[in-house]
Amino acid sequence: MIPQDIYDNFLKYMPIVCVDVCIVKNDKIFLAKRNNQPCKGQWYIPGGRVLKNEELINAAYRKALEETNLECHIYPSILNVETAIYNTGINNIPTHNVNICFKASINKNEKIKLNSENSEYMWVSKEEAKEMKLHPYVINSILAI
Repeated sequence: MIPQDIYDNFLKYMPIVCVDVCIVKNDKIFLAKRNNQPCKGQWYIPGGRVLKNEELINAAYRKALEETNLECHIYPSILNVETAIYNTGINNIPTHNVNICFKASINKNEKIKLNSENSEYMWVSKEEAKEMKLHPYVINSILAI
């Protein structure tokens, strides 16, 4: 892991590449309520930064597993790519992300176990997602499925 002070400097000067995953089960999409900035307290799809020397699809698999305890099949085609600038980023540093979203399905019917990044989860249909006040990137990713 990158020491926080060094990571804070990265956040000040450059965008961060992130992957996210729309996990689909029975035509519903997994959402989790974020504990951390950016988007703290909001419903979001699992994801996070890509590590050095990590392939995008492997990062998506890792983030889905870390955040949900679900082993997922990550589909190789990209659902959505967007730039997101969050005014309330980590340590109150505005965050500029390049977000890349993949679709995933569950390989094994494991029990969901959230890590510390999220406090609760739910499954929603596309129609339900449209009615929620989700981050534009999240709703655009869901609608791309």
